[in-house]
Amino acid sequence: MSAEKKAPDSELLAQQGVNLIEQTILGMGFLWHVSGPFDHGIDGRLELRDVRTKTPLNRHIGVQSKARGRFTAESEEGFEFLCEKADIDYWMRSDVPVILVCSHPVERLAWFCCVTDWFADKQRRAERRVVFDKRRDRFDASRAMDMFRLAERREPVLHRLEPPAPESLLTNLLPILEHGGEVWDADARCSTVAEANEIYDGAGIGPRASDYLLRSGRLYSLRDPRSCSLRVLVDADDVATSPAEEWADSDDPVHQRHWVELLRRTLLQQLKRDLWWHPERHLFYFACPDPLAEVSIEGPNGRRKVVKVKYFYDKRLQEERLDYIRHHAFRPGFRRIDGRWCLEIEPDYLFTSDGRRESRRAPESLSGIKRLERNLAVIGHLKMWAHLLTRPASLLASEVPLLTFGELMTVEVSPGIDDELWQGKRTQDDGQISGQQELAA
Repeated sequence: MSAEKKAPDSELLAQQGVNLIEQTILGMGFLWHVSGPFDHGIDGRLELRDVRTKTPLNRHIGVQSKARGRFTAESEEGFEFLCEKADIDYWMRSDVPVILVCSHPVERLAWFCCVTDWFADKQRRAERRVVFDKRRDRFDASRAMDMFRLAERREPVLHRLEPPAPESLLTNLLPILEHGGEVWDADARCSTVAEANEIYDGAGIGPRASDYLLRSGRLYSLRDPRSCSLRVLVDADDVATSPAEEWADSDDPVHQRHWVELLRRTLLQQLKRDLWWHPERHLFYFACPDPLAEVSIEGPNGRRKVVKVKYFYDKRLQEERLDYIRHHAFRPGFRRIDGRWCLEIEPDYLFTSDGRRESRRAPESLSGIKRLERNLAVIGHLKMWAHLLTRPASLLASEVPLLTFGELMTVEVSPGIDDELWQGKRTQDDGQISGQQELAA
């Protein structure tokens, strides 16, 4: 048997409270405007009216009704009413005074408090409690002049609420703390990278160095080329240095491009032991081992899978075959922010068919994972890269890293929309997609 609709007594009591307020306001000679279907803490508005000329004055007071059979700590002298924080915030944003009217409709008794005045006090706003004096705060037709004085006030609304504290937002920028301090240059024995590789092959030395720039017959690097494998590419008797600031602080677009390229190639040299470079996508990415296997690393919040191998079952051959390999990756960029150079990290993925060649289905796969990702997953991805790039160098490392980075930069901004206001009191994230927690791990 279906349940019957109910009209609880509390609904009747609430409406009786509003009716009592309306009758009281009309008894004062003022107008009463009931709120529409979108009632967010204001049940209606009192509008002043000149009782002699019968002219509405377009001066208003917001009114919120609370009707009860008995209030908290009620006695013959008074009572208390605990307000919701959301109601207080809403009232304090009002551009007109707001009164809270508490009533016993059956006894036709009501009391009022101007809550925009009451909660202007920081301590009261924190406690959320209004204390009523039954004699002082009586709400009846005799309070017409009090309503008139309230509605006639000219006062700004912004002072009622303290400005919220600024929000701290995490950026994708790692400040460069050190870069060697000097740019070394020497007469080069080659003019292109291809020619440099031929010299390396002929010399039979390794590993090859990547942290150099060839321009106008000169080789530039952030380290002494005589101290590493770059020595085979230069004339050791023609080596000079200049302060790195001459490049880093230059406003010349050409110098800036050369500096950025030198930083990128230095980072490439520094990361080649752990990461591979994809020249077409301009990405650093985690390499897959030989024989093929998945890879996990220790991140800031535990283990994280950075190379995932996906297989599919071929019904025709009746065997599992490799579908694709997904690599965690990031696209580097270098920006000068307030006079400081930073590494910009753009988290991404690379889908390959064999660990190097990009999969034919890469665009489709990349689009799919981007649809799954939410802010939490992207932040987790970003923090993983920051953790990798800022961890101390191993004592067993063959080369001391030239580039060292600080923590991810944050910026303070004025607060935006409160997530709780637009999301509502949801028990489940409507945007949650299966697998999201795995991406954020």
